[in-house]
Amino acid sequence: MSAFSFLLYPLLVVPMVLLLYAQSRVRRVFAEEDQHPNAEEITGLEAARELLNQAGLHQVRIEIQGGVFSDQYNPMTKTLRLSPRIARRDSTLAVGVAGHEVGHAIQDAEGYTLMRVHNVLARWLLFATTIIPIAFIGGFLFGSVLLMLVAVGILGLQVVFALVALPLERNASKRALYLLEQRGVILHSEEGSVQRVLRAAAFTYLASVGIRLAFFLFWFVVLASATGLITRL
Repeated sequence: MSAFSFLLYPLLVVPMVLLLYAQSRVRRVFAEEDQHPNAEEITGLEAARELLNQAGLHQVRIEIQGGVFSDQYNPMTKTLRLSPRIARRDSTLAVGVAGHEVGHAIQDAEGYTLMRVHNVLARWLLFATTIIPIAFIGGFLFGSVLLMLVAVGILGLQVVFALVALPLERNASKRALYLLEQRGVILHSEEGSVQRVLRAAAFTYLASVGIRLAFFLFWFVVLASATGLITRL
């Protein structure tokens, strides 16, 4: 590996530090906003069901699953999953997160372009990500540039996937605020609290982009060095 390659090690460390900071910030903001009841004092589960029904998405099931930060909408099964903390609390935090996931369900129902792209990439990467270590190890052991190129290409797709997620998440957050205010779940004065929750969560997606990009660049240089594309740097 060339001397230049070692300069990429900080590129791996910095995004990881940012991600740890983002997760710490999310925990702090979530803990603070979990203390504020929403205007109607309804739980995240109740808010999600009402907003889904209001959007005509009666077929979307809601499940409560364990874990922290496990709230998500699954477009393949048309299922909205909420963590116990979000489902059972009546805070602005709970309805903000629930509303965000409902926003994703509405994106899916409308055939929102970014959602379609995101779903296609997710299906491909679900399988492709598992072969990255095999491709790299096999490439180095057998001297196969093709296998290493496949692995780096998959890492590149992960970067694209993370970049697509940024505007997708932002759009879901905007929808959540609109739906919650329209339904009267939150008052105008509570909008700032919900926005604070959604911004903190969005920062973790930004940090995730940094990590995926760093890994892609790192392994790209490793591949370039191993194949002689980098000879003097």
